[in-house]
Amino acid sequence: MTLAIALAGYAVNAQVYTSPANNVGIGTETPIGKLEVNDNYSSGVIAYFGAYRINEAKGIYFSRPVAKTNPVNIQGSQSSIGAVDISLQAEGGNVGIGTSQPIGKLDVTDDNGTGKIAYFGSYYRNDAKGMYFSRPVVNTNPINIQGSQSSIGAVDISLQAEGGNVGIGTSQPIGKLEVNAGSGTGIIAYFGAYRLNEVKGLYLSRPVVSTNPVNIQGSQSSVGAVDISLQAEGGNVGIRTSNPNGYKLAVNGSIHAKEVKIDLDEFPDYVFKPDYNLRPLTEVKTFIDQNHHLPEMPSEKEVIKDGVNVGELNKLLVKKVEELTLYLIEKDKQLKEQEAKIERQEKRLDKFEALLKKK
Repeated sequence: MTLAIALAGYAVNAQVYTSPANNVGIGTETPIGKLEVNDNYSSGVIAYFGAYRINEAKGIYFSRPVAKTNPVNIQGSQSSIGAVDISLQAEGGNVGIGTSQPIGKLDVTDDNGTGKIAYFGSYYRNDAKGMYFSRPVVNTNPINIQGSQSSIGAVDISLQAEGGNVGIGTSQPIGKLEVNAGSGTGIIAYFGAYRLNEVKGLYLSRPVVSTNPVNIQGSQSSVGAVDISLQAEGGNVGIRTSNPNGYKLAVNGSIHAKEVKIDLDEFPDYVFKPDYNLRPLTEVKTFIDQNHHLPEMPSEKEVIKDGVNVGELNKLLVKKVEELTLYLIEKDKQLKEQEAKIERQEKRLDKFEALLKKK
């Protein structure tokens, strides 16, 4: 009989045949399966539903014999499953894209020599190249996004099912995130609760005692000349040192800057107030003779031992300059008074000499 189907305003006529075995054929008088669709334009079988496995099906292909091993195939080629084909396994419920023999729940193969580019299943496979997921009963296998078939490399990512760790370039991350560059460089980034000495790069660990820092390391074993240590406890930062000693920033080396601004609570302008008690110079001399440094200034021994507070030292230096200015003003006043006195005495001498000459 002829079956007329109306689709979106178009009329499509197809010959429908029924075989003696009660099989239905669309476009074919000899359907093998329960339903066989043939486009009659050399494409061949474009849909097949039956108990026998046929290789010439091109399109959607379903067969399930007594052994229950044949899949549902959506094929782009007649003879076999290719890179763009999908195979739904009747036994086990596995899905294969580009393969008719999926081992895992989802197995994707590109059919161009690359092999498996995505795998999701309970078995551990070394030939997966791309995204690889397996989680058996022991819950130890990871989710791997691989660039190489045999092992995790420098550009690969491994998500650990047990513990929730993530590894980039390693399939055995110890911390929550571990990045391994390979090629002998080793771990270049680590975030976890354990302290590792072999990290070279960005390193974070914070155990129960909350004392381990964030280290940006250039050497594997310890914080070195180009390394930065961010202290988890107190928020202190150390450059070239892993122990800032309570300072917000500790630098074991030189600092170069165009400008440094220091906040101060006061500045010694009080020296110029009328009620300021300026130490007599004789007292200053006595102090210097006994201590070998100016009053209020730190000694050489103290500076070598404890360093200097730049802000406080600058305040003291300004105070001493202001005191020195007062001493100079006082000396200038005394000098002018002395000059005036000498001038008066010279005038008296001139008068006395003039009287002597008259006699």
